Amino acid sequence: MPGIAAIGFVLALSVTLLFGQLAQSQLTQIERGYAPSLAASQALVDALGSLQRALRDAVAVSDTSQVTAADSIATRFETELAKLSGNPVVDPRDHKNIGDAFQAYYALTAKASTGMINGTLGDDATAQLMAMSVGFRGLRDSLDARAGRDRERIDNAFSEARWAQQKSSISSVIVLVAALAALWFLAVGTLRSVLGPLKEIAHAADAIARGRLDQRIEYQSADEVGAVATSFRGMLEYVSGIAEAADRLAKGDMSATVEPRSEQDVLSRNMNRATETLSSMMSETNELIVAARNGDLAHRGNPEKFEGVYAELLQRTNEMLDALAEPLQEARQVLERVAARDLSARMSGNYKGDHDDIKQSLNSALGTIGSTFEQLQNAINEISHAATDIGQGSNELANSASEQARSVEQVTTHISMVGERTRRNVSDASNAMQNVEGARKNTQSGVQHMQDLAAAVSEIRNSTAQTAKIVKTIDDIAFQTNLLALNASVEAARAGDAGRGFAVVASEVRELALKAAGAARSTSELIEASVRSAETGVTLNERVQKVLGEINSSVQQATQDMTQIADGAKAQERELTDITKSLDRIGELTQRTAATAEESASASTELSSQAREMNKLAAQFKTGSQQPARGKTIGLKRPEPTRERFHPLSIAS
Repeated sequence: MPGIAAIGFVLALSVTLLFGQLAQSQLTQIERGYAPSLAASQALVDALGSLQRALRDAVAVSDTSQVTAADSIATRFETELAKLSGNPVVDPRDHKNIGDAFQAYYALTAKASTGMINGTLGDDATAQLMAMSVGFRGLRDSLDARAGRDRERIDNAFSEARWAQQKSSISSVIVLVAALAALWFLAVGTLRSVLGPLKEIAHAADAIARGRLDQRIEYQSADEVGAVATSFRGMLEYVSGIAEAADRLAKGDMSATVEPRSEQDVLSRNMNRATETLSSMMSETNELIVAARNGDLAHRGNPEKFEGVYAELLQRTNEMLDALAEPLQEARQVLERVAARDLSARMSGNYKGDHDDIKQSLNSALGTIGSTFEQLQNAINEISHAATDIGQGSNELANSASEQARSVEQVTTHISMVGERTRRNVSDASNAMQNVEGARKNTQSGVQHMQDLAAAVSEIRNSTAQTAKIVKTIDDIAFQTNLLALNASVEAARAGDAGRGFAVVASEVRELALKAAGAARSTSELIEASVRSAETGVTLNERVQKVLGEINSSVQQATQDMTQIADGAKAQERELTDITKSLDRIGELTQRTAATAEESASASTELSSQAREMNKLAAQFKTGSQQPARGKTIGLKRPEPTRERFHPLSIAS
């Protein structure tokens, strides 16, 4: 079979190379001959058209220098024509005829164009022009015909290349089909001798893949297929041994092992390692269970002995024991602090489930006990403080009553003096009201004058803006006049000698327009400065009006305040008379208050003594919000109370 395949391949390759060389020769002829010839023909046509247009433009503008410039186009034509000299598909005679025709055409065209520009063309002008036209059309038709022939040759070459390619494909297919047919007949005979044993092996392999390891391979032979069957029987025996060990391990038999068949027997060695790992895992787990039953919650397994999920499983078991032991240890520490009379102890760990319920219940119980002790101690402290306050208040009240009696007389004297001062204040307030009223009238007059000034400045600004518009119009007129003067100068120049006088007048008009434009711009700048000054004056005037308005408001407010002061002074004079009468009654009440205060001081002393004894007992327990040294200060002199007390001198002030 390999020999037949080689013969078919050589025949197909030979046919392909033969027709490929034929197609390659056609493509090479297109690439190196027809395509450059066609491109050169197009370039020559373009150069010929550019030359005709250049000479036509030179005649149109009567410029002989442009006729000379057309030489570069003629040179380009000759350069493109020279490129065809080495082309294998170009006929040398055709190449020479085109060169001679171009030289004759260019000489005639350049001479005729120069004659038409200089006016030296004679009576044969029509004949020369006709000759130019005939030469141009003949040369262009020759170039177009050459380009057409090149296109036709390119199409023919491509057709021949495609024909060679088709022949190559058909021949290759025929050779390959014949070779494949021969190979097929040989392969059928070979497969019949191999497929039987392979089907038996494939059937057994498919059953093993589905988990059925009770298969048997009966085929035996000395060829390659027999060797495959023997190897397959050995593999089946090996897999059955591994499956038996795995089954015993799954049933809990840790003594199941597999004898490795070689140093490279990774499967057997890994099976034995799995058995050893499970045995070690069971040993570590049994140790943790025994320690937990004995109350040793600090014992932990060693996950560094294992790898992968086994190490993770043992680590998770250790974490489970940590989670079980942590709330118990914290609860023990809290109860030890409670036994030491520290009721502020609480469980603060972050737990879940039943552990969190235990934490909440213990903290709630300790909180209730602590709250009860705090309320008890607070009540005792309040009683002690109240007794102290009552005693101090009674003593102060007795002393204050005596001082108050003396102060009442002094207050009466001071009130008389205040009354005299109040009467003088009423007189001064009336005079101040008159002065403030005069200031208010003057301020209103100033505001009115500033408003008149603002109106005048606004008129100035509006007039200036209108003047600026007029100056802008003058500037536009000057600009248009300048343009008209320029146009007049151009027309005068075209008129020649007949327009010289008009050109002088246009020049004078242009100078006057420029001067008018300059004066308009200067005037515009002055007006803009005036507008900015007027706007500044408007801004300053608005600020002055605002300030005068604020002054006027302040003067009006001052007038109202002075009126209220005068009315208040009169009312104060009447109230002072009533105060004098009330002070007489206060003196009588002060004597009675002093006697009652002495009795209250005696009772508060006894109450304070009892409260100190109760506070000593409650202070032995520490709660969460309690100050540790608070109970020790009971019975000491407290700072002055912050509540208001009656003081006789407050009336005089």
